[in-house]
Amino acid sequence: MLALACAAVAAGSLAGAASAAPDPWPYTGTMFNCTGPAGTPTVIEWEKQSASGGALHIVGTNKTFNRQGAFDVTLGFMLFAPPAGLVSSGLMVTCEAVSPISGDEVLIYGKIAQASP
Repeated sequence: MLALACAAVAAGSLAGAASAAPDPWPYTGTMFNCTGPAGTPTVIEWEKQSASGGALHIVGTNKTFNRQGAFDVTLGFMLFAPPAGLVSSGLMVTCEAVSPISGDEVLIYGKIAQASP
């Protein structure tokens, strides 16, 4: 199982949750069983300070996880597919997570990048 405010399942899910309740920010979470290019951590602890932007800051680093796809394992439904260029680039990272919004198990696709200074 996994725990990521998982792309809050889809790109806008975090923003929708934020408008319906008192300010929930920052969001934090964990992605597990991550696989990808050499050097990919198996566990990613992340935080997100606001609803704007899609990247998740990787705690303790100056890197971000840029979400580019999500598959709901519980429902067997592709929420949004990763771009073909990412899949073929060898840079794609795949992690498992649990959506804090729906509680569904999800696979999150993306890449790890250096944050801007």
